[in-house]
Formats: sequence, C-alpha cells, structure tokens
Amino acid sequence: MKLTVLVENHAPLASRCLAEHGLALWIEDESSRVLFDTGASGIVLQNAQKLGIDLRQATDIVLSHGHYDHTGGLPQLLAAGVLEKKIITCHPDAWLEKVDDGRYIGAPMGPDVLERVATVRMSKKPRRVSKHLMFLGEIPRTNDFENKKPLGLCKKDGKEQPDFLLDDSALVYEAKEGIFIIAGCSHSGICNIISYAKTLFANRPVLGVLGGFHLFEENEQLQRTAEFLQKEQIASLYPCHCISFAARAALHRITPIREISVGENIQAE
Repeated sequence: MKLTVLVENHAPLASRCLAEHGLALWIEDESSRVLFDTGASGIVLQNAQKLGIDLRQATDIVLSHGHYDHTGGLPQLLAAGVLEKKIITCHPDAWLEKVDDGRYIGAPMGPDVLERVATVRMSKKPRRVSKHLMFLGEIPRTNDFENKKPLGLCKKDGKEQPDFLLDDSALVYEAKEGIFIIAGCSHSGICNIISYAKTLFANRPVLGVLGGFHLFEENEQLQRTAEFLQKEQIASLYPCHCISFAARAALHRITPIREISVGENIQAE
C-alpha cells in the first residue's frame, strides 16, 4: 500500500500544494485506487494534479463521516467527472443535516445527487472496499473515556437531536504482518477504532495509525489515550488534521509520534 496525503491542515513549501482544515488521502494497493475523504474544498483536485495523481483513476471513494471538512470537495469532484461510475462507501448517517452553533457543517450534497453518476453504498457493518482494505462501518463505543458528548445537532427522521457522530468510521489495510488503520477525525474515539479493528482481524498487531485523532485539550481522555497507545506499542503513529499541538506534544512524551502533511506519502506491505 502506498498512501499519499492530498489534503491536510499543513503543507510544506517544497510540496507546492495548498493546505486547509480538511483531510483527503490517496491510497494505492495493487489494482485499487481509493480516495479517502475529499477535504473541505476543490483544492484536492489542484493538489492531486501537482502531485501527478489522476483522481479519475480512482476505483472507490470512501467517506469517513459527514462533516464538511471531509466531504466539501464532492461538488468539485462531481463537476470534474471524477465520481462517474465510482462506488462511494460511507455510513448511512453521513448524509444527515449537521449543525453546530447555528452553522451548517454537514455534507454539501446528498446521495440523491451523487447516485446520478455513482453508486452509493451505505453500511453500518464492515465492508470490503478492496482485497486488502476494509471499511469499518459503525464503531462500537466500548471504552469509558472517549466521545461521551455530542458535537452539535443532526436532523434524523425530521427531528433535530444531539449528534454523537455515529457515522464516524475508518479504513483498515490488511498487511502481511498486521493491520494499518486510516482514520478521518476519530469522533468515535481513536482507541475505540483500534480496539474494534483488532476484533475484526483476529487481534493482529497494529503496525500503524494515520489520520485525525480529535484530541485538543490536555485532559483525562488525552492521558488515557496516550497510555492506550503506549500499551499497544504501535511503531508508526501519524496523528494529523484534527489534533492540537499540545495534544501532539503530550502524546509524544509517552509514545513516539511521526509528522505527515500534504504531499508526503508512506508505504506499508
């Protein structure tokens, strides 16, 4: 597997790419080409072009959840013909209307529009995206320290209710020696995601984790997350997009983390 960061909060000058508050990853594995999330705008197209990546070659699109910073590039991708005849995989709740502090933060379009050109597969259960990649579906909230508070409101069955981001999911790449986890924002909890992934892959070792960890404050959740990750002894940790500097520093004091930004890539076998 080769993973290239197309959109992230930071872009090194040498990459000649743009950055924004968002995430989009390009994953290549044998004959599969998967676009994981779309960033917040159309810069995913510009960055891909600068990096020599043809998004029209994507075999699948996977959406980690329904927030704008992960789905905001859909209109531009649609206009550019990237989504034609593609399979778009996500949780059913990714399309709910989402509002926070009076501001709309959900997806810019729904499946009714996308299904004119693509196949939208919504699943709460784990689903194979390719030979080595699995979409986890709805993540069980099994520990007692992650994501116990809603983030804004969502509209379901015509009624507004607290949004606990049940649509927040992740991908798992099955390598020879273990698994590599690719997360969007980890609203469901990065430790919950890791624990669930291990149950689906016979407790195989976690080789690496990349994506948003949704950690911002130095609190009990951050401390227990650091302890969890230390216990797992994960060699390659790439927290990005949705994490504060203070949280990165706190994690690094306990378990080494690595940096990654737009234009950079990693490989796992």
